[in-house]
Amino acid sequence: EEGQCFPKGHGQSHSHLPPRVFLYKGFVATTCFVARGPCLKVDTSVRMIQGQTALAKLNFFRDLLIRNHEEQRLPFPTKDEVDAFLQKQMVGRTCMTRHNQIHYRIQKICIDMDPLSTFPLDDGEITYLEYFQRRHGITLERQQPMLFVPFRSNM
Repeated sequence: EEGQCFPKGHGQSHSHLPPRVFLYKGFVATTCFVARGPCLKVDTSVRMIQGQTALAKLNFFRDLLIRNHEEQRLPFPTKDEVDAFLQKQMVGRTCMTRHNQIHYRIQKICIDMDPLSTFPLDDGEITYLEYFQRRHGITLERQQPMLFVPFRSNM
């Protein structure tokens, strides 16, 4: 299930409220032995997820930097300034893939890469665009930066 959606009635226009937020409730149960016998430990958790894509956040932060430069009458930000600002804002955040709901921690924004960049696969080179289309049925935008989010199989 998708979890609870806040604010309630998210179809209404609320300019003062942030984008939709989803709360995923869960728990972890473990057992251990203590002096009196077996003990059950239950830890509850709630994960709060914004209803925006990482691409939407990247575009928001890029536009914010450009707007700040315009307001302060500074020259248009350089590619390095945009890169540093996006790294500062996004590295360490967690994103969740829509196709399998796995959570990944963003380690780097790769603004020099896009979905047409290639990587080695068993039968040669393949673009990220082709890979995501074949493997997950997802069509990526051609002009979007890539996220470096290494998969950890022990999660």
